[in-house]
Amino acid sequence: MFQRQALLTLAIAGTAAGLASGGIVATFGFTEMNASYDLSTGQFMAVSNPDTSGDVSAFNAGVSTALFGPGFSGGATGAFVEISMDITFTDGVTAQASNGSFSIGDADGDVLFGSFSGTWNQISGFAFFSGIVDAAQFDSSDGDGVFNGPSGGSFANPTGTLSGALSMLMFQMGDSLFQSSFENRVASLDGVLVPTPGALAILGLAGLVATRRRR
Repeated sequence: MFQRQALLTLAIAGTAAGLASGGIVATFGFTEMNASYDLSTGQFMAVSNPDTSGDVSAFNAGVSTALFGPGFSGGATGAFVEISMDITFTDGVTAQASNGSFSIGDADGDVLFGSFSGTWNQISGFAFFSGIVDAAQFDSSDGDGVFNGPSGGSFANPTGTLSGALSMLMFQMGDSLFQSSFENRVASLDGVLVPTPGALAILGLAGLVATRRRR
């Protein structure tokens, strides 16, 4: 657990280097996602499953958190987490990704979604991704303007376009990075969002991610 927490902290902190100081609007984090990769198309995907759990938090007047307990994915509420990206280059140790997108659906139709790009690396038997979110927002068109956790907790959807940092950690199982197709790899996802244009102090962001993983 400590090694995984440290790698996530380093991954997302590294993406903050290009971001200026600003206030945090929202964070999110999910564990036990199913990751897959299709070598023929170059597409990587990670989706929630019955074992996935996590949360989305908003920093308005204090911190409010929407909870996603195990069993939320595929349940009656329709809550979900999805992330995808195109692997455009890999040498077996590092990989470049573009056209990234993520979507997190709450208990009644509100969705947090965004786009990103970044880099994968191998460290200590894991593959980790660090990326920059260039545009993200909360969409209430099919919801009620409140982000409701399927396992409890809610907050009014933040408005405006957001930017930020995103990281993933995946068990690599010993083979070269994205040199062959795979399915059902265990992956985790974390992100921090700020106003656009905006950004985060590196140490503050690293500390936040470490705190998230201890909860």
